[in-house]
Amino acid sequence: MYRQADEPHDSSEHVELPQGSRKFAPVPLGIFSGLIGLATEFFGLFLLAWGMAPTSIGCGVGRAASMTGAQLVIALGIFGAFAAVGIGIMREAHESQLRRRSYVLTFAAVYVLGSIPLIATAALFGSCFDF
Repeated sequence: MYRQADEPHDSSEHVELPQGSRKFAPVPLGIFSGLIGLATEFFGLFLLAWGMAPTSIGCGVGRAASMTGAQLVIALGIFGAFAAVGIGIMREAHESQLRRRSYVLTFAAVYVLGSIPLIATAALFGSCFDF
């Protein structure tokens, strides 16, 4: 008196799973991308400060401005690269436009808020803390 659902499963059968695209949650992906982008920007700041170490250029406002400008270029490059990769991942997964936009807004919020102290630090490194 077994029902068909109660019968033991034959393990020799191969069950084919449906071929669908993987779904990505835009908010966790945006937060993770933002944190990885900030780590990359911090490494860029390290390389920039090391490359422009106090030499005959000297310290002061001019050097602080050039360090800040260079750090802004680094930050914008990293932002563009990570945003393009994230949108590409979301597009490949056939996510909706709303979910892609949610990713970009989440990533931008995390990245921009984290970049503000790094850009201020670039100015401090450039001035050799003479402000």
